[in-house]
Amino acid sequence: MNSLSYILISNENIALSLETVKSIINQRNHDFKFIVVTTPDIEDNIELLHEAMSDTNIEYQIIPSLGNSNKLEIMNEVIDGIESDYFMFLDAGDILPSYSTSHFRKFLGEYDMIVPSLFQKTFTIPQYVDYDKLKQTEDSSQLSNAKLLRQSSIVGVLFKTDLLNKCNIRLNTNIDIYAYCAMILEVASINSSILLFNGFPLYYKEDGYPTLDVLKFAENDFDDEFMDYVDRVIYSYEHAHTEEIKSFIRMDLISKLEIEFDPHHAQIAERHANNKEALNKAVAFIDTFLIDKKKPFFNLEMFSMKFKKDKLASQINDFRYRARLLKHVLTNHRTKNRSWYELKNRYTKVDPETILFESFAGQAYSDSPKAVYEYMMKTYPEYNYKWILRRPGSTRVPGHAEKIKRFSKQSYEAYSKAGFWVTNARTPLHLEKKNDQLYIQTWHGTPLKRLGNDMDNVKMPGTNTQRYKRNFRNETKRWDILISPNRYSTEIFKSAFWMKEENILEIGYPRNDVLVNRANDKEYISQIREKLNLPKDKKVILYAPTWRDDEYIKKGQYNFELKINLEKMYEELGDEYVILLRMHYLISNVLDIKGFEDFAIDVSSYNNISELYLISDCLITDYSSVMFDYGILKRPQFFYAYDLEKYEGELRGFYLDYMNDLPGPIVKTSDDLIEQLSNMSKVEKDYTEPINHFYDRFCSVDHGIASKIIGDMIHKQIQNSKK
Repeated sequence: MNSLSYILISNENIALSLETVKSIINQRNHDFKFIVVTTPDIEDNIELLHEAMSDTNIEYQIIPSLGNSNKLEIMNEVIDGIESDYFMFLDAGDILPSYSTSHFRKFLGEYDMIVPSLFQKTFTIPQYVDYDKLKQTEDSSQLSNAKLLRQSSIVGVLFKTDLLNKCNIRLNTNIDIYAYCAMILEVASINSSILLFNGFPLYYKEDGYPTLDVLKFAENDFDDEFMDYVDRVIYSYEHAHTEEIKSFIRMDLISKLEIEFDPHHAQIAERHANNKEALNKAVAFIDTFLIDKKKPFFNLEMFSMKFKKDKLASQINDFRYRARLLKHVLTNHRTKNRSWYELKNRYTKVDPETILFESFAGQAYSDSPKAVYEYMMKTYPEYNYKWILRRPGSTRVPGHAEKIKRFSKQSYEAYSKAGFWVTNARTPLHLEKKNDQLYIQTWHGTPLKRLGNDMDNVKMPGTNTQRYKRNFRNETKRWDILISPNRYSTEIFKSAFWMKEENILEIGYPRNDVLVNRANDKEYISQIREKLNLPKDKKVILYAPTWRDDEYIKKGQYNFELKINLEKMYEELGDEYVILLRMHYLISNVLDIKGFEDFAIDVSSYNNISELYLISDCLITDYSSVMFDYGILKRPQFFYAYDLEKYEGELRGFYLDYMNDLPGPIVKTSDDLIEQLSNMSKVEKDYTEPINHFYDRFCSVDHGIASKIIGDMIHKQIQNSKK
C-alpha cells in the first residue's frame, strides 16, 4: 500500500495551526504520517501541538524550525527527507474534510500528482463526498496550466515523492513569487499522470491568496508596491530554469497589467500618472509578446508606454474605457445604467441644494440618515431631498423627498448631481465622488468587534482579508466627514478606517438624539406601545442578539434556533412582562413563537430600533453593539452569552474587555437569564456604578443635537456656495 504524509508548515498563529491539526485528527482514515514543521514564533507552544495529538493513533512528528527562515528552502529540506510514497503540504489554517484521506488513498499509485480544487473555508463543511458533484479530469490534454496552477500554490497538492526525486524537481528558491508555479509546470511537462478534482471540496484553503495574487489583492497602496512587483517579476524571469516558466512569467505580467490598469478601475487616472517609470519598465520587459495579443488597443496603450508617450497611453486607456461603456449602453447591457452614469458623471454639474440620503444600502428609511433628513426637512424645507431605496414604492418617507429605486438610472443621476451624500454604510466603489460633493458618513454603531484595517482575518462570502481591506480603504478615501459617537470610537475609526482626526466629527449618532430628547416623554412612549399593540399593564424586555456567521448555510438558507426557553420564561415572568424579539432580518422568517403570542412579540421588521429602546425596561443582548446605544438610557442590560466558549477566541479580538467592561451580568444559560430577570431591581442596584461608568465612557457625547449639527452644517455650506 502506498504511504502518505501530510506536512504542516506552521506560522506565528498557533490557533490556525491547531485548526489544521484538528482537521487531521478528524480524518476517518488515519493511515498516514503527520509532520509539523514549527517556526521560531510558535516554539513556545509546541506542547500544545503534542497535547492535541496525544490521544490519537496517528503517527506524527514535530520538527523544530530547521534554522532557516526562508519558507521555500524549508519546504525543499522537508521534501529531501520525505520517506512516504506521497506527500501534501498544508498551511496553518487549511482544512481537510474528514473524508479527504479516504478518498485520496483510492488514487495513490495511479497518478504522479493529484490536484484538488481550492475551496474557501466556510462554516458548514460536508461530512461525506457527494459523488454527483465531484468531478475529475485525468486526460492531460484537457488539463490547462490555469487549472493546474489553481491560484498558484503547491500547498494542498499530492505529489509522488519518487517522481520528484528521479527528475530532481524542487522549488526554485531564486524565482520568488513563481516558485510554486514552476514546480507545478515542471511536473506537468514530463509526461506525468495527473488527476484534477473539482466541483466538491476535498481541501479548504485558509483565507489569504497565494503569492501570484499579492498585487491584485494587497491591502497596501498600489503605488507603493507596483515597482517592487515589476522588479520581482523581472528577477524571477532572469533566474527561471526553463523556457516554459519564462514564458509563463511574461504572460502573467501581461495579465496583471490588463487587470490592474483596466480602464474601469476606480483609480486608473492616478495609476497611470503615478506609475510611469514602473509601467515603462514592465512594457519594455514584455515587449514583443504583445504582438500575439488579440486586444489591439491594449497593445497600442502598452507600446505608447514603451516609447514614453505617457499622455497618449492615458488617452488610449480612457478611450478603451468610454468605448466599453458606450457598447453597454447601446446593447442594453444589464449594467447600462451604471455605464451611462460613468459616461456622463464628470460632465454633470453638481447642485449644492440637492441632498441625497441612503440607509443600509437602501434597505430602509432608517437610522442616522433618517434623523438628519427629518431635521432638515422641518428646518430647511426649501432644499431638494432624495432617498435611495430598494423598494421605494412600499417605503414611506414623510415630506417631499423624491424616492428613487437603487441602481436605477435616476439613482445614478441623483448621486452625480447631489451636493451632499448622507449615508450610514459603504456605497458602491464605482460611484465617483467629485471634488465639489461632500460625503458625510454617519456609520451605524459604536465598534465592538474589530473593523476594516484592524481585522486580522476576514471570513465573509465572496472576499478575503486582503481584498476586503483594499476595497474598504478605497471606500473610506471618499469620506469627507465621519460621525463618531464617542472618543473611544474616534480612536478606533482613525485606525480601522484610515481616517484623519480632522475628518471625524465626534458629536454622537443622529439616530440617538431621540433617546436623549424623548427618554422621559411618557406620551411619546405610550404612542409607540400602542402602535405595537402592547398590553398597558406589562413591562417590556427587549431581546436583540447579534448576527452569528454560523447561522448562514448558503444564500437564502439559514440555521437558527431561539436559545431562550420561552415556556419557562413565560411561566416565571409572563404576569409582569412581555418580550420583544428583535432578530436579524435574515433569520426573522424562521422564528417560531407559536403558543406564546401573548408574551413574545416579533419586532424584527420594525425599522426604528430607537423606539424599541425607549419602550423597553431592560435589554438582553450578547455581543451586539446595541449595548452602546441602549447605554444612553442607563437602564439594566443582561448579556446572554450562551455560546461564550465558542466566542472566546473572537472575544480576544474585541476592542473592549468583554468580561469586565459590560454594564450588566453575563449569563450562559436560559435558566440563569430568567433568574436574573426575576431580580431586576437587585441587578439595577448592583450595577449602578458600572452603568454610570459605561455611560461616561460611551454615551456622554450624546446631547440630542447631532442631527441639528449636521443639518446646520449642510445648510451653512449651501449658503456659502452662493457667495
